[in-house]
Amino acid sequence: MRKKTRRLGVPSRARVMLKYANSFVGIQFRSNPPPLEIDCSQFTQMVFAKVGVKLPRTSQDQAKQGVEVSFTDLRPGDLVFYHIPDRNRVPGSVGHVAIYAGKGKIVHCLPTSNFFLTDMNKPYWKVKYLFVRRVL
Repeated sequence: MRKKTRRLGVPSRARVMLKYANSFVGIQFRSNPPPLEIDCSQFTQMVFAKVGVKLPRTSQDQAKQGVEVSFTDLRPGDLVFYHIPDRNRVPGSVGHVAIYAGKGKIVHCLPTSNFFLTDMNKPYWKVKYLFVRRVL
């Protein structure tokens, strides 16, 4: 019997989750009026539910889940948290959550209801980075 192996070192639940998350990239949710909006934490909640993991509703509450890992130990499926000053003026407060997709990319949703695969090393995101939590 052949032993199952991890493809590219990514656990199978993370692969399933990332495939699902990436299927939204480039899509803008719209219903015939009004627009259906989804925010970053609803997106992560929906994606993690796909593999049977229940996350709280807000990014602040999601930031308390799992275990904190260092930036250098990032692996696909980890939650990456950011401070967005326009949303919360309290320094260091959580204002955005994304899913690490591997190779320096995050998959996430912005309040405009657009889904993106973004280079997390771009200056905009790099200066807003707070920490990583591993839930899987």
